[in-house]
This record gives sequence, structure tokens and C-alpha cells, in this order.
Amino acid sequence: MPTHVADARWRSIDAEISIVDAREVARKLCADAVRGLTDAEAKREALRWVEERARAEATQARARATLSANAREVAERRFSEALRERDEEERALRAMHARAVAKAETAIRRLEAPETLERWRERRAERIAKEVSDAVECAVAFALGGDALEVACGGVFVDASRRGEAGRLARVALGYVNRALEASERVGDSSDRETRAYGDASIALEAYCQDVENDLLEQFSKALGRRAYAEAKTAAEALFNLNGGVSVVSRFIATREMFLSSVAMEEMQSVRDTVERSLSAERTGSECVERVERYFNDICAMVRKEYQQSIITAFGFSNGRAVNVLNVLLRRIMEQRIGCVVEVFLGAAIRSTNALCLRLALTATTLRGINELNRIVRELTNDHLDLEFIDSDAFFGIGSEALLDDECASLDAVPSDDELFSTLCLNVSDECAMDAFGERFKDVFRRLEMYMSEDYIGGAQLRISEVFIARVTRLAQRMLRETIASTRGASARFTSSTSRDESRSEVFEPLLRAMSNVSKWFRRTSDFIVSVTSRLSKGTVNQTLAVAQNQLANDLSEALQVTATRAVALLDVKFRGIQRLDDFASVEGRETTACAAIIDVLRGLSATAKDCLDSTNAESLVNEIVEQFYSLLFMHVCRFKYSMLGGMQLKLDLNAYVEWARQAGVKRALVVKLEAFSLRTNVLVVSADAVDVLVQELESDAGSDDSKVEIGMLRDLRAD
Repeated sequence: MPTHVADARWRSIDAEISIVDAREVARKLCADAVRGLTDAEAKREALRWVEERARAEATQARARATLSANAREVAERRFSEALRERDEEERALRAMHARAVAKAETAIRRLEAPETLERWRERRAERIAKEVSDAVECAVAFALGGDALEVACGGVFVDASRRGEAGRLARVALGYVNRALEASERVGDSSDRETRAYGDASIALEAYCQDVENDLLEQFSKALGRRAYAEAKTAAEALFNLNGGVSVVSRFIATREMFLSSVAMEEMQSVRDTVERSLSAERTGSECVERVERYFNDICAMVRKEYQQSIITAFGFSNGRAVNVLNVLLRRIMEQRIGCVVEVFLGAAIRSTNALCLRLALTATTLRGINELNRIVRELTNDHLDLEFIDSDAFFGIGSEALLDDECASLDAVPSDDELFSTLCLNVSDECAMDAFGERFKDVFRRLEMYMSEDYIGGAQLRISEVFIARVTRLAQRMLRETIASTRGASARFTSSTSRDESRSEVFEPLLRAMSNVSKWFRRTSDFIVSVTSRLSKGTVNQTLAVAQNQLANDLSEALQVTATRAVALLDVKFRGIQRLDDFASVEGRETTACAAIIDVLRGLSATAKDCLDSTNAESLVNEIVEQFYSLLFMHVCRFKYSMLGGMQLKLDLNAYVEWARQAGVKRALVVKLEAFSLRTNVLVVSADAVDVLVQELESDAGSDDSKVEIGMLRDLRAD
């Protein structure tokens, strides 16, 4: 082989090796540059996440501060209302006091008249003298005993019809004798005979008073047994005069059938056993609730019967004794018949949602029974001022705290998250899918209105609202996370042949529908709360919702980010599978097949976003996709070398992307970014001698160092 031919061949081989080396170096530089851009993008995303996180925490802090301020405003308003009510009551009391003072002054003027005062003093002296005389005569008679008792005080101690009067007189005499005995023992100058006389009289009087009390109690009981209520009333009157009626009221209450009979005791134990079995069996317990409801109906019927047939007739109403007896009866009912049932279901260990629902139902039934019993006794006594109602706080804590705890626990657990979530998923496209759960929330509010006092209802409504919102937030977070997880496999199977409809149905539409329905759930939640929170200000409700939405913001942001990332992953697969090496070897006068496929995917993504999301979220998603697509597009462009004609073909593709971005309503800054990229690719289509000048012009207009790096990398992609 001639030498010059061999040299030429070697020179050709060297040139090819140099070209290969240059390409490898260029590829390495491009890869390094792309990696640097990717790292910078990751850092930027991290910084943006930190910033958004800080902004969310700041919003939450402001929301909490606003909630505290609203709570303070409510407290101040209630305090002001209480002050106003107190002032009104004070004015009314002052007016009443002025009227009473005027009447008292008139009465005093009449009483202070000389003739009136003299008569009053005479009557008082006569009464005291008579009382002292009778007491001394009684004491002497009991000290002497025997015949002296028969004639003392007009024979009152031997007259069976005057036992009450005799007992009262003996009680007064006993008081005088005991004081005299104490005085003689303290002074020490009385004779032993007098001291013994006082002691004998005291013992005899004490025994007599006890006998009289027992005798009157026996008469009272027998009269009640015979339903001789007039005799019972006479005996009760005598006992009230004797010792204030303590013994007769105790005897009356103790002998009531509801506390004494074996039937009543068996019924009470049966109710306890029914409640205990139902809670242990963890059933819903409708039969148990009905049984407790009948139990309270029986109590109300017994109280009505006892008051109308026994208490009024045996004690009388005009002097207030019937109301006092009724108060003692109600206290005994509260302690024995109601308390024995309440302690069973409040003290039971709750191990399931069914048991929780049953306890909640039993609590509500008990409160209804107590309210009905209080209503009945108000009706029976004409709402007497001395009437003592049964207070539900004695069973369920201040402000029915136990009821509120059960309401919150039930709302947070019934139905279970799995049951409620499956229902929502079956109706995932229906904005009203939360209605059934929302109605349970409304039911809780209606019960609170019925059973809770005005002092606690506002705080209880706020707590229930927070539980309701927290559960909706939890379900929304689960919806987003499970949708992301369930579509991960489909996105991993993206290929260049994956159609727009396939990617939409398997990946993008489920993700976007989940985000859309989360927003709808919160709208429905807000509607439910606003419709029932009559005692909460609109600002408090909005702030409570804002706190929950801020908690969910990170999950929604993650879902949007995942959707954009998967969209760009699909575009990358399309680029790699469809874009051919010879696409940029010449210019065909229209965009390449790969560009057309990418435009089709982008249009589909934009349409899906508009169909599934509200306009604001749809715009955010499309902008995020374009933001990530720009990085992918630059990396894709750096995979090839371009002749002048290839550069012109590339500009056709880039201009097609710019046109799509304009039509899709992408924000102006991103459109300008794509336009600038297309303009910088002019370095690929100008002649070699014009490249340096064009690069200088582009770099002077670029501004940022990143843009200058991009221009330099594009220049290195020239094939010449």
C-alpha cells in the first residue's frame, strides 16, 4: 500500500477518534450540566417546600391566635351580658326592697302607736307566762309522776286525742329542764335533791317524747296503710310540731313501694343486668335502650302517683311541706333508682364502637328521663320556688362532660374509617357523599341543644365541630395518600406507546378527582357547620376550617407535585421512545413525530386538569408541569448534535411547545422562558462565523448565570 494512502487513512482514523472523544467530552459536559441543573432544581424545590412549610405554620399560629381572641371575645360578651343581667336584677331587687321598706315603715308606725304597743306587750307577756307556766307544770308533773301527770296542764297527758300537743309541750319542758340541769351543775349551789329532780324529769320527759314520736309515727303509718289520709295528716302535723317532721318524712320515704317492695328491687336489678349484658355483648342494644326508657317512664308515673295520692293528702301543700317531702323523694330516686343504672353504663369498659354507641344512647335516654321527671314535678308543684330538681351534672359531670366525651368519641369512630372511606370511594364523584356523615354531625348538635345548658353549649359546639373537621381532614389525607399509592404501579408502566386516554384513566384522573373531592368535602363540611353552629361566630368557624385546611395543604401540594412529576415522566418516556437520531438531520417544514406526541399528551393533561379541578388548582398544576417540562426539554435537547438544518427543525418543535403554552393559559413568565429557550437555539442555525457575535448578544440579554450556562451548552451542540 502506498505510503501516502496509509497516512491518509491514519489521519482519517485520528480525526474520527478525535470526533468521538470530543463527543464523549461534550456528552459528559452536558450530563454534568444537566445533573447540576437537576441538583439546583432539587435545592430550589427544597427551599420552596421549607418556605411553604414556614408559611403554613405561620398561618396556623395566626389561626390559633384568632381562635383565642374569638374565645376571649365570647367570654367577654358573656361576662358583659351577665353584668347587665345582674344590674337588672339589682334594680328589681332595689325596687322590691323600697316597697318592702315602705310597707314596713307603715306597719312600724302602726305598731309603735302607744295603744298598739301596749296591747302587743301584754299579749307577749301573757303568751310567755303561759308557756313558762305550762312548761314548769309539765316538768314538775313528770318529776313527781303518778297522779300529777293526770291533772297537769288540763289533763293533756292523759288525753289520747291530744298526743301531739302533749308531745310538743313535753319537748318544750325538756328544753327548760335540761337548761336548768346544766345551770345547776355549772354553778354547783343547787341541792342534790333539786339536781336529782331535774335529772328524773329530764329522763321521764325524754322517754315520753320518744314514746309520743313512736306512737305518732305508728299512727301515721297505719293511717297511710288504711288510706285514712286525714288521720295521717293529723299525725304528720303533730310530728312536724314535735321535731320538724324529720322522722315522719324519713318513715314515709322508706315505706314507699319503689324503694321497699321486692318487685321494685327485682326490676331495678333486671335493668342493671340488661345494660351490663348489652355492653358486654357489644351490640347496638336497641332493646336495652327501650328497656331503660320504660324504666324511666315507670319512675315518672310512680312520682306522679305518690305526689297526687299520698304526699299532698298526707302532708298538705299550703305550708310547703309536700314540696319538702317531694324533694327528699327525688333525692332518694336519684341516689337509688337512677344512680344504680347510670353507674353501670358509665363505669363499663368500652371496647368497641357498638358499645360506645350504646353508652351514648343510654346517656341520652337518661337525660331525657331526667328532663321529663323534672318537667313533671314542676307541673305538679306549679314550679314551686323550694323545689329541688334532679341535676344531670351529678351523673355526667359539669356541663354534661361525660355526654360530650361520648359524643366526640362516637363522631370520631362511628362508622369506622374503613366503612366511611369505602362509602366515600363508591361515591367519589358525588359532592354530596358526605351528607350521611354530616347528618350524624347535625344530630349531635340537636342533642346538645336539648340536653346542655346555655353556659356550656357554645364550648361544646366548638369541640364537636373540631372533631368533625379533624375526621374529615383525616379521611381526606387518606384519600390522597391511597390514591397516590394505588396509581404508582400504573405510572411505573408508562411506555412510549401509552395512549393519552390510558394515562388519564389509570393515573391522572384518579389523582385529580381525589384532589377535587377533597375540596368538595371541605365545602360540604363548612356548609354543615355553618348551618348548625348558632352560638359560634362566623370568624371562629372560618378560623377552625382554616387550621384544618392548612394541615391538609401539604398533602394537596404533594398530590399536585406527584401528578406533575408523573406527567413529566410520561413525557420523558415519549421523548426517549419516539424521538429518532435522524429527526434533526434535516428540516421537514413541520414538527417532529415526537413533538406531536408530546403536544398531544400536554393537551390531554391540560384538559384533564380543567375537567377535574377548579380553575385555580388546574392553573397551578399546568404551570407546575410546564416548570418541570422545561428542565426535561433542555435535557432532551442536549442529547443530540445539530447541523444548521437540524437546528431549524428543533426550533420548529420548540415553537410548537411555545404555542401550546400560550393556548393553555400558562402563566406569562413560563411562556417567556420557553420563548427565550427557542431564541437561544439560534446559535445552532447561524453560520460559524456569526456564532460568537450571537452568543455575546444572547449572554448580554440573559441576565442570570444559569441562562449563560444554557447558552454555552447549546453552542457546544453544534455539529460543526
